[in-house]
Amino acid sequence: PELEYVLLRRLGAGDLNLAGWTLNDEQDNHFTFPEQPALVLFAGGAVQVYTRSGADTPTEMYWNRADPVWEPGEWVVLRDAQGGEQARYQIP
Repeated sequence: PELEYVLLRRLGAGDLNLAGWTLNDEQDNHFTFPEQPALVLFAGGAVQVYTRSGADTPTEMYWNRADPVWEPGEWVVLRDAQGGEQARYQIP
């Protein structure tokens, strides 16, 4: 888990509040973006979500897990606060 992370980049226009959004894998492991303080991605902005432990910053979030999550061939799914799928990426 020390090297494992997912990079999310805001490609659309305007600000995107990620409060309550989740990253999920196929085994239903999920990382939930906090409600407070809410993370807002500005146009062109990015955040890295690390599997390992650490202190959250405006550009880095930490899942605080001891074990890796992402396996080759598996899908990472980004869901909004209502559970709607917003993005999908397959781990190489």
